[in-house]
Amino acid sequence: MTARYAHFYVTACVLAVAPLPLGLNRPLSWTIAISVLGLLGLVWPLIRQRSVMPPTLPLAPLSPALILFAGVLLWAAAQGWPGLPAHWAHPHWAHPLWAVARDHGVAGANTVSIAPYATGTGLLRLTGYALVFWLVLNHALSRRRAERLLDILAAAGGLYALYALVVHLSGAETILWYRKWAYEGYLTGTFVNRNSYAAFAGLSLLCALAAVARRLEGERLRPAVLVRHLKRRTALFALVAVLIALSQLASDSRAGIMATLCGLIVFATALAASRGGRARPGAVAGIAALCLLFIAAWGATVSLSETMVELGSDRLQVYRLALGALAERPWLGHGLGAFPHLMQELRTPAQNTVWTEVHNTYIELALELGLPAAAALLAALFWLILRVMIGLARQRDARIFCALALAGTLQIALHSTLDFVAQIPAVTFLWMALLGLGVGRAEVRRSRWWAQENGGVARENSLSQAALS
Repeated sequence: MTARYAHFYVTACVLAVAPLPLGLNRPLSWTIAISVLGLLGLVWPLIRQRSVMPPTLPLAPLSPALILFAGVLLWAAAQGWPGLPAHWAHPHWAHPLWAVARDHGVAGANTVSIAPYATGTGLLRLTGYALVFWLVLNHALSRRRAERLLDILAAAGGLYALYALVVHLSGAETILWYRKWAYEGYLTGTFVNRNSYAAFAGLSLLCALAAVARRLEGERLRPAVLVRHLKRRTALFALVAVLIALSQLASDSRAGIMATLCGLIVFATALAASRGGRARPGAVAGIAALCLLFIAAWGATVSLSETMVELGSDRLQVYRLALGALAERPWLGHGLGAFPHLMQELRTPAQNTVWTEVHNTYIELALELGLPAAAALLAALFWLILRVMIGLARQRDARIFCALALAGTLQIALHSTLDFVAQIPAVTFLWMALLGLGVGRAEVRRSRWWAQENGGVARENSLSQAALS
């Protein structure tokens, strides 16, 4: 096994294991995962130097996203640094209880962030998400590894779904060996929150369907063809898709199910638009319009949804408090990851529930980072999606991966308006992996090396079909 394949399998293992320890949403588990990813990131350039591989990929197409994201990281780091102008400091530090610490230059006092330690933690997690994207992007330049990673992610999602269904049907109110302390009676898998599991299951379902679609690519869906595929892994991944869909339905997460349905429609539409060759620009524009239509319809109905009526006053009060705090510091923000600490000051006596998330990722990002940095982060993601859509229009062999990245991003984008699924590390790891697969395949440059690495342009389809049997 070559060094790059060993590197690939370790990366895939981290992604496959990530949901196991409570969705990676505990300090010890995500710290270990990000540390391993950091080591993989450091080792990758050394592996490239010892191989005959060309440069990773031209950075010019991705440079706007890289520059915007680097700016966000720098600003998040600056929020926790006490050396900025004093009038930028958070009003929290003006409280008499902190006056002594501030006057004596105690570390952490007089920062933009209300909670510098939490901001450092948020910065570390944001870096971890970027590492997942970058590592998968580099491996996705090889079609073989991209296909293999897709199969691994789909299979892992199926195993988690099988575990979740067995535990739920047995009546055991447990998560691994822990007794459930929340969402009793609901299927949550290895996650604490049913909505988080529903988001993970939705992305895994897209992976399983993409694995099926890849194996059926170029075939006419006749009865004889389908019967032949029953003896191949196509049927296995179809079964995996059914298991994942059943587990998501059992989670009873309406927002998660609705977001997944929107993602599935976009996935199917993107594949249909590019069937038989490269998608026309008009077809890609139609897919973009469909995404915008889903977002507009989602926003129009969210205030009238059953979920909002049930959660009612508490969540709406949190939205109002968060928007009020945003209006007080729209440019500087309160510090990345600092909302739980800010909420302790914003919380009214009438609120019995302790809220550690806004339950709307966009409001929380703007509140913590400030409007300019939050807009820069979203713009970086938008640029990557734009590259994916260009790849969908121009590269026939990238269409499944591009459609997968597009659908997965739309699913998370919609679900994040009502919940904090993008703040669960295991969910975002999987999302970033899908985005990395889409961007990597979209940015592949044809050359003699690429032909050799991907099995030969002329022989690529035949080799892929032979590997399926």
